[in-house]
Amino acid sequence: MPCSRLPHGLCPEPPEQRQAIRLLKLKEMSLKEAAAASGRSISALKVATHRAIKSLRKLLQRGNERP
Repeated sequence: MPCSRLPHGLCPEPPEQRQAIRLLKLKEMSLKEAAAASGRSISALKVATHRAIKSLRKLLQRGNERP
């Protein structure tokens, strides 16, 4: 997934996390729809989304700590 809607460098690295963010947050699919589209379980999508958001949060915090 190209992260065109995110600032440069703020794209989750693992493809599963990118896909989860794309389907659930950018395309605003429900968990059921995203699970069907990705072939992954709802639980797997929740975990991938949680990890992606956690990773993005860390990246943003590091960016704010620079002088």
